[in-house]
Amino acid sequence: KNQIFERDTSRLEYKLVLGDRVRLEQMLLNILSNAVKYTGEGGRIRMALRAVRASADGMTKLTVEISDNGIGMTPDFKERIFNPFERDTLPEVRAEEGTGLGLSIVKHSAAYHKAKINLKSREGEGTEIEVRSLRNGLPEHLTYYSYEAMVGPDILDTVVKAEKEGFDACI
Repeated sequence: KNQIFERDTSRLEYKLVLGDRVRLEQMLLNILSNAVKYTGEGGRIRMALRAVRASADGMTKLTVEISDNGIGMTPDFKERIFNPFERDTLPEVRAEEGTGLGLSIVKHSAAYHKAKINLKSREGEGTEIEVRSLRNGLPEHLTYYSYEAMVGPDILDTVVKAEKEGFDACI
């Protein structure tokens, strides 16, 4: 599709993330998969990561923003987007294979990490999904690993390969 992928890690003040690596990767890959799938030829997809220390509790806060200039979503669909098996009624969406599970997985992975999801989308203009870590009350068994391991330069290649091979959701 000759899409332009921008990856911004300039605001990563810390190099390690605390979390369930598999669930965090599932979350990122499912959001990116939708961006690739529903952004047209020559479109733009942007992923920005921020990790900054919050002054109130001293914990590091992770924010991931993924945006595109794809087909966007209908207002009705935005209300149901995180429900299992939900898909938009736009013809461009119906033309693509899918089960409607990807963003349900995102919702559950975010909840597991005590993260909040903000969604902005306008039909015909694109979508922005922001996942912000709240970091209070995380499960004790989580481990630290590097951001680069999670969102290395080849992350988009992984998404594009999965799309070509017909996978809908990264589970």
